[in-house]
Amino acid sequence: MTNILLNSYRFDAPWLQEGLQDYLHPGMVVTVFPLAFRVGELTGSADWEARYNKETGPFAQGLKTSFGAYGISPAQIEWVNPFEPARFSLPERIAASDVLYFCGGLPDLMLRRLTELGLVERLRQFDGVVMGDSAGALIQFDTYHVSPDRDYPGFQYHSGLGYLREFEIEVHYEGLPIQEESIDQVVSQRGLPVYGLYVDGALVVDQGTVTPLGRVKRFFTAAESAGTAS
Repeated sequence: MTNILLNSYRFDAPWLQEGLQDYLHPGMVVTVFPLAFRVGELTGSADWEARYNKETGPFAQGLKTSFGAYGISPAQIEWVNPFEPARFSLPERIAASDVLYFCGGLPDLMLRRLTELGLVERLRQFDGVVMGDSAGALIQFDTYHVSPDRDYPGFQYHSGLGYLREFEIEVHYEGLPIQEESIDQVVSQRGLPVYGLYVDGALVVDQGTVTPLGRVKRFFTAAESAGTAS
């Protein structure tokens, strides 16, 4: 499995293309999961279509451009509408996909909707390329943290899809005190290193090997720091 962890769905920037061109190729089949919207933000299929319709939705245009930079055409990309789950067979679509893409938003709500759709176990069996930005990066972990912001009033841990478990990430990292406090809490409580992804930072995890792209800051555990000092 390859996991690609991003801050933004615009991954067509030259600094990213160099690192991702080994994993994204023409002809790949992509399934997009835009399921991380806030409660009450979208109340039905019409609202969802206005934002995520693969022909005219604003997010679709950005992803078309990003995947297009790697030769993947819009015809090869399908978007999962949670208000119309019977539009096509989701388990079969996942099985036929080369790439799964999880959109940004609120990761705990995305997992809730994936659970309601009955897709979690099927997703956990997937062995291709898994991508996501922001919430879509966090949900790839077995357990992840969220730093306090307007959606999450306090530091929290949540469960994800379980693809990754040997480290954590801080998305949209800016070196803010509240982010530093959250990272310190993860390092001390869970004994895991944390990667802070700046706006121009990303990670690729290929069969367990972590490769930073762009600006990424690693926060080491006490054991790692002691080993370096010795």
